[in-house]
Amino acid sequence: MKGLREIISISAFIPNKGPMLDLYDICLNEEVDRSEAIQVFKKKRSSSNFYITYSRLKNNALDGILLQKFGRLTTAQKERVKLLIGFTQAKILFHLNKKVAFLELADKIIKRAKGMGFLEMAISVSRTLELHYSETTPNAKKHQHYQNEGRKLRELLNMEIDLEQIYTSLILAYQKKKLKKCSFDSFDDYIADRPILNQPKFRYYYHTLINLKADFEKDEATFLSNTESALSFFERSNFTLPGVTKLNFLINLLPIYISRENYIRAEGTINGCLSLTVKGGFNWHLIMLYKALYGFQTNKPSIALQAWTEAQKYIGNLEKTQLINRWMMVEGYLALYHVLGRIQFNDKFRFGRFANTIKQGRKDYPQKANFMVLELMFYLATRNLKKFTKVSLTLDYEIPRYFNTRYFKRTKYFLRCLKSVVRGNFTVNGTKRHAVTDWNRLQSQSTEYDLNRLDREVVPYELLWEEVLILLSKG
Repeated sequence: MKGLREIISISAFIPNKGPMLDLYDICLNEEVDRSEAIQVFKKKRSSSNFYITYSRLKNNALDGILLQKFGRLTTAQKERVKLLIGFTQAKILFHLNKKVAFLELADKIIKRAKGMGFLEMAISVSRTLELHYSETTPNAKKHQHYQNEGRKLRELLNMEIDLEQIYTSLILAYQKKKLKKCSFDSFDDYIADRPILNQPKFRYYYHTLINLKADFEKDEATFLSNTESALSFFERSNFTLPGVTKLNFLINLLPIYISRENYIRAEGTINGCLSLTVKGGFNWHLIMLYKALYGFQTNKPSIALQAWTEAQKYIGNLEKTQLINRWMMVEGYLALYHVLGRIQFNDKFRFGRFANTIKQGRKDYPQKANFMVLELMFYLATRNLKKFTKVSLTLDYEIPRYFNTRYFKRTKYFLRCLKSVVRGNFTVNGTKRHAVTDWNRLQSQSTEYDLNRLDREVVPYELLWEEVLILLSKG
């Protein structure tokens, strides 16, 4: 049903009666899956075949896409749809032997396709013109022109495809967490003896791979300079690009600005990113999560609360479990700040219910690091010292099993610091004395400010430790 819903969402076709209208109305309910849709449909139209109606509605909706005005799209999206429709119209005219009408469109299609980075389209139309001026209307000058044009475009496309294959291989390795230093050898060899093309897709792949390598090597200077170079290229280029192209590089600046405490530029970049996204969409949620992270990092939980509140209006749009889990953890820390008296949040928040939702019966749930810290902080803030002590006793088992890796070093040391609260008999001086070694080790560890931080350190441990000492000082 999801595929049919997607087609309907951009189609101009709306049935006005009969079984198709019934099925159309069922499709508008996003919570209904295929099996449920069949049952609902049969109650209304027991004599009609669901699969025949489904096929008819889908085919009509597909036809309706070409009749759609696409008024709600961004400028870049409209330009791309316009090009795709023009390309399709030109090809249909040629194959139906309407050559005059085809020739009136062809050069415009080539020019627009080149200008938008769709080299395959430009090559296809160029080849058709090359054939036309050799077979149908012999013209040596025009034949030579389009032959040369096609040759140049194919050279550009082949270079772009070569880099694209390197890009897809490295991105897949990154997604699967299988990147190694030698993984970048093919990319290094490629750029060593080839020019850097001024084609949008090529430059997107090129700058993305430079950043991927710089991130792998922890080379922040290269990462920053390359990101700024990419943004500069796309800003001054004449290509009509989708907002996501700029967004993918602009978002790279956020963790750098946050880590360098350049909060004015971080806030400006967040606003710039939001202007390039559709409210409620996947990328919009990513930026809002960065806004929440920015609020926690700057010790301004009210900013995180604002981001969370806005995101809840569109949380139903999310299908990515990881993002939903991150928003849930943001909610947990906002509840902690409510208990600490820093913000006004949900008085009905119940930690036990929240804990069950996060764990969902698993011992190795993705947010385990965040949850364990939050759990201890919550019990300390609510003065439930019995439960705080009980959880702290499990740390001797939990830390070596789950947090004994480079990725969780700061978490490991902070959990040990929290354990020192019990050893220090819930006093400030006793806690500091027992925690000093682990606290110094924690502060010696570098930290990263990408969204992965939300899976292990929502609020900087330095800020949480200040809250711990304040709570202990109150006795």
